[in-house]
Amino acid sequence: MIGCGYNSCFSTAIIISIYLTKVLKIDFITNFKKISWQDVIIVICPLLVYALLTTKLFDWLIDDAGISFVYARNLAAGYGLVAQPGLPPVEGYSNPLWIFLMTPFFLIGLFEPFYTSKIISLILVAITFWIIHKIIQRFTGTKIIPSLIGLMFIATNSSFIIWTASGLENPLFAFLVILLLYSIIDLEPTESISNYDSLRIGLIVGCIALTRPDGLVYFSVYPIFLVATFFALAAYKIRTVLRESMYYTLAFLGTFGSYFIFRVLYFGDIYPNTYYVKGGAKITMSVAMSALTLQQSFLIKLQILLQSLLGQTLWLLIPFIVILWVLVVVIKDKQWLRSVTVLYMCGLSCFTYLILINDWMGEFRLATAFFPLLFVLLPVAIYQLYELAKLKKIYKLVLIGLSVVLLTAFSINKHYNRLGKFANALPASFSSIGERFGDQFNRYADYLELENASLLLPDIGGTLYYSKLRIHDLAGLCDPAIAKFSKSDLTDFYNYVFEELKPTFIHTHGAYTATFKLPLDKRFNADYVGIRTYEDKYAEKILKQIVLSGNFVRKDATLGKEEILRAMQDRSLP
Repeated sequence: MIGCGYNSCFSTAIIISIYLTKVLKIDFITNFKKISWQDVIIVICPLLVYALLTTKLFDWLIDDAGISFVYARNLAAGYGLVAQPGLPPVEGYSNPLWIFLMTPFFLIGLFEPFYTSKIISLILVAITFWIIHKIIQRFTGTKIIPSLIGLMFIATNSSFIIWTASGLENPLFAFLVILLLYSIIDLEPTESISNYDSLRIGLIVGCIALTRPDGLVYFSVYPIFLVATFFALAAYKIRTVLRESMYYTLAFLGTFGSYFIFRVLYFGDIYPNTYYVKGGAKITMSVAMSALTLQQSFLIKLQILLQSLLGQTLWLLIPFIVILWVLVVVIKDKQWLRSVTVLYMCGLSCFTYLILINDWMGEFRLATAFFPLLFVLLPVAIYQLYELAKLKKIYKLVLIGLSVVLLTAFSINKHYNRLGKFANALPASFSSIGERFGDQFNRYADYLELENASLLLPDIGGTLYYSKLRIHDLAGLCDPAIAKFSKSDLTDFYNYVFEELKPTFIHTHGAYTATFKLPLDKRFNADYVGIRTYEDKYAEKILKQIVLSGNFVRKDATLGKEEILRAMQDRSLP
């Protein structure tokens, strides 16, 4: 059964790749002759700005990216979707399509964590920019200023820059969401939709759901578009709507649905293990309704999101422009269905961000799809409002020019400073984690001449990628037992760690020391001795007592090697 699932996994990845290639060929390559030099410049200039700004993060990847890399490496090596060879399968990731995309590079020996992931991200961002330009052109014709506004705002947005250059799935997610929008608004509601259109859109939505779990919300976009077209424009017959909805659903089920079946057969659960760690069950109907009605906490979260774009006061321009656009333009526009599709997808991405739990990585990581959607909507809205304004052409040009210069300058200044602050205090670096815990504990094991050593710690991306030890995940992402243990009654957790796992080494710090309180269990003190420890002020504040964090080793692993242990403790050995 596992062998079948493994083959199914590869087959799904191959099918997805073929279909995506076909989509890109139809929409872009076959239309290459229609590309003007203006199109190229409009996309290349913001892309160069984006690429230049990402150099600040050239030697940084977020540690969690290492988890995806490790799963891709093990899949390519034939071990399956596992965190380490020989371990039982655990879905310790939430981005299977990103893993499948990385896997071929391991197969052909061309994967390098920094270069490969960042080059793929740059390519995806370039295609995303191109699609955004073509979407905006659907509303503005051959006008170049609206596209330039939208792309420059995205290219200089610190959050978009950070998370598309982080090694995570964000650039793939943004690309697929924008591709979905393009695929829908490119349809002519006055013409019959082909079965291929519905299959293609269903495939794209399936890929979005395979890239991030919250991508499932985009399943609603195409059916709503079909129903709206039927009722509002009477462009399709009811049987057409039903037929195309069926083809769309079949394509979606062929991608996401097949992986879901594979998940149940291979991992033995309907949810990925990350669901239990990250509190997915907290997203309830009451939470969704509170977000939809913008109750205080969600209103504040929305305000902070919009302030991240235009600052403490100018952020109010965003809802003002959108509301004015809807009231003045959209309800009177013959092409209103396209506008509503953009508005709906933008609102959907914003709503999804609001209901998701706050992410420790910061910088609005879970809002990556929202930013490009918003900067499709805003340039279109501003352009159409300008077009309706009863001003002489020269005044319109001056007003547009001033708006572009001032807003772009403001955005560059604000986000450049924010990007600089982030670059000066990079969180959870893949390379630093790999050095501190992967290489460091490899050396510990070598010093003590341990052949089958294991390590329990919460930072596992770089550790898994570089470590020779058996890794146990204190954060629970790759350990279903730890993921499901109660944080209030830790008895079962302690028995699991000290009686079953018995890790050779333990590292704990900060929130993990405060949450799991390992140093406070008597078996910890009886079985382990510190190598490099410190009084953890954060844990002390939470637990109201002095507690040690740092690196620890089992005492029985150091018997007869006390001099080596002392050399490790006083750092005579690095």
